[in-house]
Amino acid sequence: MVARQEAQTLFLLLQCLETHLPFGGSVVIAHANQTWTITAEGESVTDDLTFWEQIKQQQTVLTQASNQVKFALLQ
Repeated sequence: MVARQEAQTLFLLLQCLETHLPFGGSVVIAHANQTWTITAEGESVTDDLTFWEQIKQQQTVLTQASNQVKFALLQ
């Protein structure tokens, strides 16, 4: 069973991935040893990894673009 907060975070991450896979692709979500792993591949992937790096380094995500708000919600 997946906790509600984990499920919400996973779906939010999927929405973030959608931003970086503009022409679709494949996403694999795995759970092992209490760790989630998400892998995404696509023919075309956007180059801007700024928001992912900010989340990874636990920095505050500042954005005014409506299509980037989901990154700020991950914090």
